[in-house]
Parts: sequence; C-alpha cells; structure tokens
Amino acid sequence: MTLREAAEKAARQQQDVTEAMTSIINQLRYAIETDSDGSEGQQDVAIKNLFYVKLIQLTGRNPPQEQFVTDLKVHLTTEPTSIQTALDEHFDAQTVEYEGHKLTQWLSIKSLPPVLQIHIVRESLKGKIEHHFPLQMELYMDRYMDPVDPGLLELKKQRWQRKKALDVLQKQKDEIFNVASEVGGMNMAENIKGLVEWLKEAREGFGHSEHAIPGITDELLTPLSQEAARLESAIPQLEAEHVRIKQAMDTQFDHLTTIHYRLHAVFFHRGGMRGGHYWICIHDHRRNIWRKYNDDKVSLISQEDVFKEDPVDKGKATPMFLAYVAADKLDELVEPLHREPVEPVDT
Repeated sequence: MTLREAAEKAARQQQDVTEAMTSIINQLRYAIETDSDGSEGQQDVAIKNLFYVKLIQLTGRNPPQEQFVTDLKVHLTTEPTSIQTALDEHFDAQTVEYEGHKLTQWLSIKSLPPVLQIHIVRESLKGKIEHHFPLQMELYMDRYMDPVDPGLLELKKQRWQRKKALDVLQKQKDEIFNVASEVGGMNMAENIKGLVEWLKEAREGFGHSEHAIPGITDELLTPLSQEAARLESAIPQLEAEHVRIKQAMDTQFDHLTTIHYRLHAVFFHRGGMRGGHYWICIHDHRRNIWRKYNDDKVSLISQEDVFKEDPVDKGKATPMFLAYVAADKLDELVEPLHREPVEPVDT
C-alpha cells in the first residue's frame, strides 16, 4: 500500500467530531510560523489564545482550581429549550461531598477565546440521545464569567435558589403524576377518586345487597375524597408556579449582552453510537447564507433547514458540535471555503 493509499484509507475511517477537531487544532499548531527569534511555545500560545476557554472551579472555601479546555461540553440529561439554557445548567451550582462535608461547587469562566466550541454530548447507557436540540444564532456569555462584580454573583445565587425551588416542585409533581405510568395512565388524584367510587360500590355490594362489604363508612371515604380534591387543585397550582419560576430563570440575565458570539458552524451526525455519517453547515456572515459541506458536495442550505428538527424517527440527524465566533471578530477571523469561478473573458 502506498503512502497516498494509506492516507486515503485513514481519511475514510469514522472519527468522533472531537477527535477530528483535536486533529485539526494540532495541524494548525504545526502550521503556525514562529518569529525570527525562534522562541519555543509560540504555536501553543497562539492556539490557546484562539481556541481555549479558561475555567475556574470553586468548591466551598477551598482554593479555586483552574483548567483550560478546547470546548464546553453540554450533557443532554434533560431536554433544554436552547443552547443558552443548556449552558445555564452546565454552569449551575451543585452540592458535593468533600472531606465529610457538603459543599457548593460551581464553574465559571475566567477568560474566553474568540472561537468558542461547544460539544453537545449525546452518549448515554441506552445509546445516542436523539431528541431535538434547538439552536440559536446569538449567544451571550456574560452570565458565565467569574463574578468579580458582586451584582453578577447575586444573580447567580438567585438562579441557584430558583433551581432548588424547581427541584422541590418537580418532586411534588412526581408524587402526583408518577403513578400514571403504572396505573392506567391516571395520576394520584384520579386513582384516589377511582378508589372512593369502588369502595362506595363495594359498600352497596355492586348492586347486590347480599354481597355488601361492611365497615366501609363515611369516616373512611370522606378523608379520601378530601385528599383527591386537594391533589386535584394542587396540580394547576404546581404547574403555574413551575412556569413562573422558569420564566424568571430564563429572563434574569437578558440584560447582560456585552460578551456576544454568533453561530458560525454546526457539525451534524446521522447514525448511532458505533458509527454514522458527519457533515457540517457553515454560515457565511458576509453574504448571510449557509452552505452544507457533505463529503465532496457543497450546496446552499437555508437557515430554517439548519435549525429545524430532522423528521426521521430513528437515526435522525442531530447537531453534535457548534462553533461560535466573537461577534466583533467575525471579519477578522473567519471566511468559509467557497468557490468564486472567474468568468472567461472574450478576446
């Protein structure tokens, strides 16, 4: 096998999108020319400044831990309504055990690169998570920054308190609704009402007095009926409170729009965990058009088609990796690959 044949074979092998991006970043690193003084590490500095996010993790009063990452990983354990809400969950506080104590742990961003990469993690024990992930063109990162401003820290704490309140509401809703999947699709209130009706009929012997069951008194039935009524009235109240808190969480950072990014590219994948097919859609901001790069085919595609959910039930095309670029650096940093054929000139 020739070197060319070996290279072509390697290029055809399935690669995870993060592996492909790591390979590309390494190739860029090797391609960067150093200054004439030949000092070491110049390529690494250039790549880090362009692609790396500097994160800081705080756990209680322990010293902060810093790390550099090439992408932010968003895990689809829930069905977020947008990339912004998915990032909100990624940077939410959590309670961890540390040396026998329960401490609050949370991430924030110390510094951002002009090219921000987001990996949508779809792996699970049951296979690829295929539910639709809504994309958005504009992304604001102010809310995730290290809160040097006390006002930002206070907003973060408000969000965490609201998140805890939502968790409590969800547990209350689960107590009512989780029975539905086990007992004929009915919630707890409906089950208790059904039980009361059955007990009333049993007391009367189901139409045959000789089969009447003794001991079923109003003292037994009345509390059950009252509990069913309480649960029935609680359902809309819980739903309304859930909507109110969620709306407050979704809008509390809307005024923070200084650190602005625009969507530049979306990597798509069709298939399962063991294989499939990748392609990429790239936005040309100068012409305000999208192009789809699929193997050797390049075609125009509408933004609506880039953003919409794939109608396929199984093995659907899903966004796996996003590239955002700082809005004020678009002209400086990116220009999608495209053809500009020169028309022949008559002589």
